[in-house]
Amino acid sequence: MTRHKSYICGMSRTLLFSLFVLLLIGCAETPSQPEQPEPVSFAETSYAEGFSIVDFHGMSCLETYTLEGEETSLSCRVCKGIPPDTLLEVNHYLFRDSVTITTLSTTHLAYFWKLQQLDQVLGTAYASWVKNQEVNARLEDGRMRDISGEKNIDFEQMVDLSPDVLITYPYGGEGYEHFEELGIVVVPFSEYLEIHPLGRAEWIKAAGWLIDQEEQANAAFAEIEARYNEAKELAANVQNRPSVFTGSNDGGVWFAPSGQSFIAQFIHDAGGSYLFSDHQERTNLKLDFEVLLERAMLADYWGKVSYREEGITLESIREDDPRYASLPVFEKGQVFYCNAAKTDYFGDAIVEPEAILQDLIAILHPELKPQHTARYFQPVELE
Repeated sequence: MTRHKSYICGMSRTLLFSLFVLLLIGCAETPSQPEQPEPVSFAETSYAEGFSIVDFHGMSCLETYTLEGEETSLSCRVCKGIPPDTLLEVNHYLFRDSVTITTLSTTHLAYFWKLQQLDQVLGTAYASWVKNQEVNARLEDGRMRDISGEKNIDFEQMVDLSPDVLITYPYGGEGYEHFEELGIVVVPFSEYLEIHPLGRAEWIKAAGWLIDQEEQANAAFAEIEARYNEAKELAANVQNRPSVFTGSNDGGVWFAPSGQSFIAQFIHDAGGSYLFSDHQERTNLKLDFEVLLERAMLADYWGKVSYREEGITLESIREDDPRYASLPVFEKGQVFYCNAAKTDYFGDAIVEPEAILQDLIAILHPELKPQHTARYFQPVELE
């Protein structure tokens, strides 16, 4: 017998737009609808703050939340099961045992790769950025398609693929309602706003829930968590914590992760001290370049994430802006980097946080990992 599934999506929209969508899908509100009970937590997350799996009207539901701003609010609710007659917010009914996925972010592919469930991923945007060999093989032979278009998504490709779910990110992009009209459930993932590396990795549970792989996702995350915490223990008792700054210059403004970011957590767990830890907002901080140069005079290391096909050297950094050469970290050669053109930093790295942590420990405390082979981050070679 085919198992029935229904999905609810409670996107944050104006009342007028919500009524319009309800009309499109043939649902109607009634004055007698009872007050909705609060969802009950079904599976607690240990690190992630952007999603939870709850019991709502007897159904298992995935809720995702907005993490930007001072307050967290519900962004989307997706439910499995037959809804009660009184539950009229149902937007989609799927009568399939296997849910198919498309995604706007190559990062999200790593969750399904880790779960060995790439068969259920029909397409991804920005396919040219993919580094994972298994995903690239699927893109080459047509088992997975590039859904990139002039405005984020190729609509005709999506119609042809007809996936059950489109995973998006909750910033930028317009027109998702067109896909909802086709019966495609739009689910925003905000793993990039998590403040702990394990919080980002824990979104594998949300991915697993979508494709009925909850147990496998829980087991996969437990292994990731164990490996990360094992690496973390190496630097837990270091006496000296070198200071580290990160970020990049764009038009005279220095953009960097705040002290409430997974980057700051990585540096802390690697036995370092993040230079911008006094900034506690979730969003990236913005500093005048001159202010950055002044603060960076006190730093012991500079960490960079770049995308350079030709590689990264001190000279290439100097060419970006000659003022970098005046920084003590530059003069001492204490600059480290991840070249996203050569590594899968925007893909597999999200489910391999222990590999990044080990790289950072080897850089900040080389005595703790003298024989380490870098996976993502490595020191700039001295010329």
